[in-house]
Amino acid sequence: MIPISADQAYPLPLFTRGVGLKRHGMREARRNGLRVVHLHGRAYVLGRDWIAYLDRQATAETATI
Repeated sequence: MIPISADQAYPLPLFTRGVGLKRHGMREARRNGLRVVHLHGRAYVLGRDWIAYLDRQATAETATI
């Protein structure tokens, strides 16, 4: 795993490997609200979007318990 910084942008392939998600996991994260930015034929994930996604998932999980 790589540390994710809120003020960084990560190319999608590097991000996916860095957080340990496989293809299905990344697809699920996108379906559940993880934002992916497309620019000039490339895809990026912003660190702040990943942190916000994790926060939303943790909140949703806590609400179902």
